[in-house]
Amino acid sequence: GKDVEKTCNALYAFTECQVSISPKAVVIVDRKPVFMGVSEILKINVENTKETLRRGLEVQLAELQESWMQASLEKIFIENRIYKEKGYEEAPDKEKLIVFVDKALEPWKAKLIREVRREDIERLFEIRMIRITRFDSKKADELMRDLDKKIKATIKNLKNLNDYTIAWFDTLKTKYGHLYPRRTEVRNFANIN
Repeated sequence: GKDVEKTCNALYAFTECQVSISPKAVVIVDRKPVFMGVSEILKINVENTKETLRRGLEVQLAELQESWMQASLEKIFIENRIYKEKGYEEAPDKEKLIVFVDKALEPWKAKLIREVRREDIERLFEIRMIRITRFDSKKADELMRDLDKKIKATIKNLKNLNDYTIAWFDTLKTKYGHLYPRRTEVRNFANIN
């Protein structure tokens, strides 16, 4: 004739089910086994995730800056018709052509994010005429603005890496949380006499 809920609580209160345990796991850190608690393991994993995200952002930033550089050079090369200048058309060999284009780009070099390299100039030689004739300055400007926004956002994320990491974990929880529901119940027991 007892209340089922009180009986269940009494069983938890007077059995080993209510005993708190602090699990220690053996994990490998720097190629050595180490005993750690859950909080320590979680801290190490979060720091590793943060470092991985930082490296990913740095790679993304380098790729965006390279795309910006190539788009800028193409725009300068095509809009200023460097390919139609006498020194370009009458260059006796590839070396002289590279020197000519490098000198022709001189007025814009201060606005670029890095030095103009030989590979950059050689890439300009590979632009097909159909692309030059169909070059759309507005689209190029739009591409440059889009790349600028992405570069600024990536730099901001690098500067605020903690916030970026938290947002990344929140995204994981939102995306996959419904697939892994909590299987335990958290509740407090009333005092049982």
